[in-house]
Amino acid sequence: MAENPQILGDRGKSLEDEFFRKENERAIARLRELKDRTTSRESLAKAIGITNEKIIDRLIELGIRPGWASISRSHPRQSPGLAGARRRRALI
Repeated sequence: MAENPQILGDRGKSLEDEFFRKENERAIARLRELKDRTTSRESLAKAIGITNEKIIDRLIELGIRPGWASISRSHPRQSPGLAGARRRRALI
C-alpha cells in the first residue's frame, strides 16, 4: 500500500522542526545556567575576597550566596570586646 510521499515529507519536516526546537530550548537553558553560575561566582568572589575558582564553586554547591558571605564577614567586626573575638574565631 503506497502512501502519499508529500504526507510523509510534511510529517518528517514537522518532526525535524520539533526536534530542533527542543534542542534549542535545552541549549538556551544551559547557557542561562552557565551565565547565572558565572555571575554568582563573580559576586561571591568579590564579597569574600577569594579568587580560587574551586573554593568558590564548592561554596556555591554548599548554598553560600554573596549576600550571606558579606553579612557573616562583617558582623564580627561590629561586636567589640571578647564576644566579638569569639565570633571571629567561630567563623574562621
